[in-house]
Amino acid sequence: MITYHILVQHFRFDAEQLQRLSRRLYGYAYSLRDEALGITIYDFMAVMKKECGIGYDILTEYEKKNGKIKVGPKWGINTLTGKARKRDE
Repeated sequence: MITYHILVQHFRFDAEQLQRLSRRLYGYAYSLRDEALGITIYDFMAVMKKECGIGYDILTEYEKKNGKIKVGPKWGINTLTGKARKRDE
């Protein structure tokens, strides 16, 4: 609730922008569940490491134990369908 207040007061978000943001956040949260698209939190951390350079100690430990996580185009989400992207999308 505080985040929405700040977005409205300081960044001049309107109701439509807040709803769009909420839908997108719920979509991201759904995508991070194991049951949805088979993406785990470790997959998400691997993407963040590759794309943003953010390192996670727990990811390093996980990869030592289970092997390196392969990050590729299949982890992207098609915003129109909500499904995993194919290689050429």
